[in-house]
Parts: sequence; structure tokens; C-alpha cells
Amino acid sequence: MSISAYVTDLLNSTGLGQPSLMSATAYDTAWVAQVPAEKGPGPAYPAAWQWVCEHQLPDGSWGAARVEYVHDRVICTLAALLTLIRHGEDGHSERVQRAVRYIDTRAQFLAQEVESIAFELLALRLLDDLDHLGLAVPRQHFARYEPMRAAKLAQLPREMVYRRDLTFAFSLEFLGADLDPTLVQPEANGSIGVSPSATAYYLCHHSHDAAARRYLAAVVQAHQGQAPNMVPIDVFETTWVLWNLQLAGAGQHPAASRHLTDLQALHRQRGAVGSAVAGSFADADGTAILLAVLKRAGGEIDLRVLAPFARETHYVCFPWERNASASTNIHVLDALRGLDSTAEQIIVTYLAQEQDPRGFWVDKWHVSPVYTTGHAVVALAGLAGPAAELVRSAAGWLLRSWQGEGAWGHYGPTVEETAYAVQALVVAARQGLCSPNLARPAIQDGLAYLEAHIDDEIPPLWIGKCLYAPLRVVRAAIVSAILMAQDYLGGRANF
Repeated sequence: MSISAYVTDLLNSTGLGQPSLMSATAYDTAWVAQVPAEKGPGPAYPAAWQWVCEHQLPDGSWGAARVEYVHDRVICTLAALLTLIRHGEDGHSERVQRAVRYIDTRAQFLAQEVESIAFELLALRLLDDLDHLGLAVPRQHFARYEPMRAAKLAQLPREMVYRRDLTFAFSLEFLGADLDPTLVQPEANGSIGVSPSATAYYLCHHSHDAAARRYLAAVVQAHQGQAPNMVPIDVFETTWVLWNLQLAGAGQHPAASRHLTDLQALHRQRGAVGSAVAGSFADADGTAILLAVLKRAGGEIDLRVLAPFARETHYVCFPWERNASASTNIHVLDALRGLDSTAEQIIVTYLAQEQDPRGFWVDKWHVSPVYTTGHAVVALAGLAGPAAELVRSAAGWLLRSWQGEGAWGHYGPTVEETAYAVQALVVAARQGLCSPNLARPAIQDGLAYLEAHIDDEIPPLWIGKCLYAPLRVVRAAIVSAILMAQDYLGGRANF
């Protein structure tokens, strides 16, 4: 398939209100498998239960198979253990004991990673639930999360937990046995926070909610017995596909116009947005990408919608979050650059403080520093003053991280991370912020790798409650990088 055909396919398959494409997760599938049948014994969704039974990894864990991100493996394994115990698995069974051994031996490495979403709440609650059911999982490596949980709960007004316009609903399962089903605020599609795991947890305590059951049944049917991290993600998917294609100059494709019209109407109606039209809570990251897409297309944007996320020294992705996100600030900068010089300066200062001395950034939403660093280069390139030095340092790190086979990857080469690096190096080279003599061969090799691996399976590298992959978003980044590299090296597809 030609690169132009990939662009057309991406634009025709995405859109507000359209089915989105996200990888399934062991965590959400395990929660769905726990839901009891409405009538009679056994699970309500047998395919999810069967998947959990059949997909324990060789090391005893559940989670992303290609990348061992310990937070992902631990939270998925705890959820799978709860599923097995609730469906009658004996605590001394070989399957359970292998999972417990994994947690006992690998949880010590949690401190070396950025936590997954609400880990301090969810992991401790799962441990408490397992202990209550008679399975004692070693907790010595979880002690560091106790004060985090206490601090989070201390600042959290109880009446706000159930509000669907806040993000707590997305992780409502942290309440455990403390749930009050009468206070839950389902979305119009029957979900709790557009989260399969939160919805499944709710059904474990309020099994007669027909709308919630229909939501999960549709999710399981669409994902061959499994469940993803979030369903749907139509706003997230549409805006990010357009953002990547605009970066490559493919934003004028005729199929893009209807998406821009829909996004403009959504912005006028809601202001700030979240990941889905069906969801009620908004975030700064998704809102910033929406604003950047509309700005590049010459649309109308209202930067005031970012004001609730502004803090003195940075922007937060969500109210009440415990730690800030570099990538959220990078995307906010992309949206407001050239429009708000004060905010520009605040974010550049923040990014300068957060940049590793070796030239990269790490982030709470993605396991790879190549993602964060690549997007930082795109947002910072072309700004005067300290921003230029940040780009030079970042581009230098990307060039040093270039692997022999012409690819990039924090845990080994991937087509996704290679795409981010190629995008960034093309932008930096065009701005004169890295040596063409160094950038050109890296871009050439990166392009060759991308073209050879464009249809590779996409491993989950994005951080939610566990690792996941927004498949069309990643595919759009790959297509974008190919187009940008072709253009920089000479010759490209016409749109």
C-alpha cells in the first residue's frame, strides 16, 4: 500500500463518534472477567475469563508481553490474581503461586519507574482485597506507596470521588468494598469513566445495571473477549491522527476537512476536551492537541480553556494529580506558542528544569523518553533564547541513541519510537539546530527502517492504569515520520 493510501485509510477510519482502535490490556480484561453472571453461577463474560486463564506469561505475570514495565506487570498480575481467587481458584494452585512469586521478586524494581495511573491507590486496594480473600501477597516493596495514598486521600473530598466530570471515576475500583452504588454517575453509554475496569468493578457491586452490562458486552465483542484501557477514545484518536499528519504537511488532505469541522464544533460546545465525546472529564493534554490542530488549520481557538490547568510554574494534566507531566506541558506549549509569550516562558523554564543533563525528558504517560523528547523538539524548535539550546541538547541525545539497525527504542528498537525520533530530527535539522552531516544519515536509516517495518505489530508503550497502545495514533506517527523524512531527503507523496 502506498503512503498516500495509508493517509487516506487513517483519515477515513477515524472520527468523532466512530469506533476507535486501542490494544486490549490484561488489567481491564481481568476486571471484566470478575463480573458475575446476572443469573446463575460463573462469569458474565466467559471469553474474558478464558483469556485470563490462558495468558499468564512464562515468568508468572500478566501484562504487556514485549516490554517488562514492572508497574504494568504488577498491577495486571494483582488484578488477574483477584479474578482467579474470586472465581474459585485455590490460593495454593500452581498458577497463583507463580504469580505471587513474580510480585515478590520483581516488585523491588517499582521504585525505578514512573508510576502508572493511580497505582498508589489501585495496587494497595488490590492487595487489601486479596488479603481479605485469604491470599497474602508480600507487601514489603509497596510500603513507599502508603504515604502517597494517604496524602492523595487526605486532599480528596469524599463527595468528589463519584463525579463523572473528574478523573476519579476512571479509577473508581480503588474504593473496593467502600463503594456506594447509589452515588455512582454512569456516562450515557453505560460506562463508568469510559473505563472497562471501573465499569466492571461497579458491576461486581451493582450487578443489575443493564446499561453497564451492554457497554461491557460491546467492548468484549469488539476486542475478541478482551477489554482495552479506555473505550471509546474518538477525540483522542482523531486529534492525534490529525496532529501527526499536519506535522508532515498532509493536513490538507480532503478527508481531513470533515474532522476539522467536527473538532471545531466540539471546541465551541465544550471548550476543554477529554479522550472521548462520551466522556465527561477534560484534560490539558488532549485539549492542547485539539487547540494545536485547529490553530494549524486556521480555526478558531480559545486559549482560556487551558486556564483551569495553569499553575504558577507549569500546567497540570488533570486537577488533583500528584505529579506533573512533561509531555502535557510540551503539548500546551505547542498550542499556545506565538499566542501567549508569558506562558511560553513559564513552560520553557519548566522544561529546562525537567530535562535530564543528557538531553532527554521522561514522562508519566509513555515509557519511552524518545516519545517525550521527540515531541519536545517539535514544540520548542523555532522559539528564540533558551528553547534553542534545549532542542540542540535533545537532538544530540537522539543522535547518540540511534541504534545500529537504523532504529530507536528504549527497550529495544520499535517502529513507534523510531517515528518520534525521525520527526524530531527532521524538525531540528530544518531549523539548523543539529548538524545536517549527522542528522541526514540518521534520518535516511530511520526512513529505511520505518518503510520496512510500517506494518509491524505495535507494542503497548503508553502508560494508563497499565501499558496500552492507541493503534491508529501510533500508525499516524509512523506515516508522518515517513512523509517528513521523504520530504527532507527529497521527493514525497502529493496530497
